[in-house]
Amino acid sequence: MSRKIRHVPENWEHPKNSNGRFKPLHDDYIGSLKYYKEEVEEFISRMTEIIQKGKVKVYDRVFVDVRELYEYEVEDGQMNPPDINDYMPNGNWYQLFEEVSEGTPLSPPFATKKELVEWLINNKDYCGHQWTKPQAEGIVKCEYSPSMAMINGKFYTSEEAAELQK
Repeated sequence: MSRKIRHVPENWEHPKNSNGRFKPLHDDYIGSLKYYKEEVEEFISRMTEIIQKGKVKVYDRVFVDVRELYEYEVEDGQMNPPDINDYMPNGNWYQLFEEVSEGTPLSPPFATKKELVEWLINNKDYCGHQWTKPQAEGIVKCEYSPSMAMINGKFYTSEEAAELQK
């Protein structure tokens, strides 16, 4: 699974669900709002086109040929904006996350990158991986490592790929 360093608030405590497991959170609320705005504008444009082509019948409700709108996320007839509770707050501390789900932490948060590197070297991350010094330095320097890499026919794990980035 890919790994990413997220910038979290000081002493951030990642929320947990009712089972006591970390709740996956998305990373970029502002980016999601921009994407939502683009989607709404596209939806309005598409609806305008459909209405102008006479593909809408109005009685006591509006009926639309939904096949023309299949690509849009519509819930109860409305496009819902991203919920801020599903997103990470921003901050200036550093924390390692997995990115397969929306994102759950693999380490505690730290005030400096050096502290995060030291923790990764001296502890197993929350998935049980023990990072080497070059791997920890690589991921912290680049702040990202892919799920895997294939270079010259050789397979590298996310942690090994982090070392190659150093």
